[in-house]
Amino acid sequence: MVVPPDVLRRYVGTYEDVNGLNIHEFTVSLENGQLFLAFNGKGRVQMVPMSETTFSAHFPGTVQFVSDASGNVTHLLSMSAENTRRFDRGDERPAHECTAEIAGAWRKVRSQGDQLGSISRWNAFGWRYCR
Repeated sequence: MVVPPDVLRRYVGTYEDVNGLNIHEFTVSLENGQLFLAFNGKGRVQMVPMSETTFSAHFPGTVQFVSDASGNVTHLLSMSAENTRRFDRGDERPAHECTAEIAGAWRKVRSQGDQLGSISRWNAFGWRYCR
């Protein structure tokens, strides 16, 4: 399967998932006509196209890019035998959306008490997540 370069370029960017206290980030890059996926900035794996929107990677499994009605890539789905996780596109996220998400996450942390982390950790999370 060959995916046109203009389609591959649309997928390049940072995709973020906030699941409890675990902050996960995928970075998709394009090099010599090939997509690569890095997880939390550590190493990278080649993404092999299965279709124009779906790719196979050794880790995390199958990755599918999802676009809105205008053709803008909004998120990716990371699919494995265990589950499917959504990673929102983080490199084009407006600050006001980001702030609302962090406020919701912070309320969750506060409601569950010290089990989930400290204020300083969440302050660092806010600065990193809402760049």
